[in-house]
Amino acid sequence: LEIDPESRIAPELRRQIEAARQGPLALPPATGSQAEQKPNAQASTKHVEGLNLVAKNEFDAAFRAFDEAIALEPAPRFRAMAHYTRGFFLRQLRNDLERARADFDTAIRLDAGSGASVLFLEARADIWTLGNDHDRAIADLTEAIRIELAKGCEGARDPAACRVRQQVPNESRLLAKRGEA
Repeated sequence: LEIDPESRIAPELRRQIEAARQGPLALPPATGSQAEQKPNAQASTKHVEGLNLVAKNEFDAAFRAFDEAIALEPAPRFRAMAHYTRGFFLRQLRNDLERARADFDTAIRLDAGSGASVLFLEARADIWTLGNDHDRAIADLTEAIRIELAKGCEGARDPAACRVRQQVPNESRLLAKRGEA
């Protein structure tokens, strides 16, 4: 796909398309009952179709594809990612902050406490900040930091290196963002 590198959505679109190439709705590892959830193939196809349509600037069709992905996906974890994707593009392409926040609220509720929740909380904090609701933005970013710290680097061959490579940059980014809110 050719994406305009100057586009404000290019980095996130590239990230999501790359994640889609790695497998259906690639998400951070899950725990508990979420680990057993499998994505619905039709929903995954619609999600990827939506991403491809955004890349082609076919936004109405992309939103219809995201709507279908959400409707088809029974697994809460993967439906959460579809809500996040639609919310991200509602914010970036339509500046529809209310509907974007509603999608982020749903994603957070469906995937509470997982590694993906950090992404969802950060996105909602951006909405709160744009609306000058700094207390809520700080609360979301504080929760994102708590989740990031809790997930740790268990199971890594070198936990200390994992922490330096993954957690410290994420914590630093979230702390800086919280300071800006």
